[in-house]
This record gives sequence, structure tokens and C-alpha cells, in this order.
Amino acid sequence: MWSLGCIAVELFLGLPLFPGTSEYNQITRIVEMVGYARFVFSSYGPQIYANYRMPPQYMLDIGKQTNQFFDSYIDHYGQKKYRLKTLEQYSREHNTNEQPGKQYFKATSLPEIVNTAPMPTFKSSSRQGHEMEKGTWRQPVCHARHVL
Repeated sequence: MWSLGCIAVELFLGLPLFPGTSEYNQITRIVEMVGYARFVFSSYGPQIYANYRMPPQYMLDIGKQTNQFFDSYIDHYGQKKYRLKTLEQYSREHNTNEQPGKQYFKATSLPEIVNTAPMPTFKSSSRQGHEMEKGTWRQPVCHARHVL
């Protein structure tokens, strides 16, 4: 279902939703899209991970590759928690030179992205097409659904 949703969004927008350049970059993009803000300092300067929230705890606990992308720690309540590794830390541990990926969208959530995406214009010689271009066409109302 996840893949189908990502493909549907890409077909609608004409651009990939998570255009990762590596596994780490892809995981970072997915995690950034899902939650609250986080501010991280690295050798690249301050980085703001907007809309940052971790995947569900149980998924990280059983994930076979969790330790490649996330650090675990014990919070002040004695609970095991995870945090996404910084770009610098991931690069150092995997002997790579990870770079921040290109951002296709200024928006940081899926509803914002979809609502700010440019809509295609329709050129049609039909009456409906002409009305759509003028902005006077209205979707027919199905009264049967109101009966149920």
C-alpha cells in the first residue's frame, strides 16, 4: 500500500515524493514528512528537520537495519528511545560522503504539497471543457447518496 500511495502521488504531482539519493537520504525524507520539528547541528551547519517524528517504537525495535539509521538511548523515564542519526554521523560510520538531497517542494507535509501543486489546465472543445476553463462548470450532484 505504501508503494502504491507513493506512486499515485508521483503521478499526480509529476515529481517523486521522496526522491532519496541513498537509503539514509530516503529514510530521512520519510521521517521528516511525518511529525514535529527538530533542530540539529552538524559540520554542514545547523539543519532543521521540520515535521520530525519517529516511526512506531515496535517497528524500530524489530527492524533488522534500525541500527544503521537510528541511535538508541534511554530517556529520563528509563524508556528505550530512538533518534535518527545525523548526516555527519551516518557518513562517518558508513565511510561515505552523504550530501543533503535536493528539495523539490517547499511544503513539509503531504496536504501542503498536494494543495500547492500546480493543477493542469484542460483544453477542450466540449461545453463541459469550456465551462471548466471559465470556472462555471459544476460537478453533478448525486442525490442517491443522501438517501442512505
